[in-house]
Amino acid sequence: MPLFTGLYSCTSGTAIVNGYDINTSIEKIRGKLGLCPQHNMLFPILTVREHLFFFGMVCVSMFLFSPLVVFDKIGLFQLKGLGYKEALSQADVVADQVMLGEKKNKKSSTLSGGMKRKLHLGISLIGESSVVLLDEPTSGSQISVGTKNTKINLLLSKL
Repeated sequence: MPLFTGLYSCTSGTAIVNGYDINTSIEKIRGKLGLCPQHNMLFPILTVREHLFFFGMVCVSMFLFSPLVVFDKIGLFQLKGLGYKEALSQADVVADQVMLGEKKNKKSSTLSGGMKRKLHLGISLIGESSVVLLDEPTSGSQISVGTKNTKINLLLSKL
């Protein structure tokens, strides 16, 4: 993952992500890249909806110390192509897609392990990510075959 996100540079070779070379076009890659990390990286005081809204507007690039910062008309960060209203709308849609619609106003600290994994998946999908990197997306959760198939079907529907 660190090579595909630009956290580390290649010492040799390259990789093509969504048609872009990681050595020459990492900023273009980051704008449409979704990450689902193995470990819990949620803010305990934010709700499900607030997480999705935040990550819809603030791209991973900001966390990787990228200077790619753009302000929209009302002065908020807009790095993944989502404006304020669109991010709010997509947050609700994505919460429903990952089966957290009924929990969207609950703080992440109150979610079960499986629900936290679903939230991470939603974060990786918001902003119409065209490439999603999944690092053990079901780790730490007691997942049934039906739930796993639902996650796979959700990802396939995005293709």
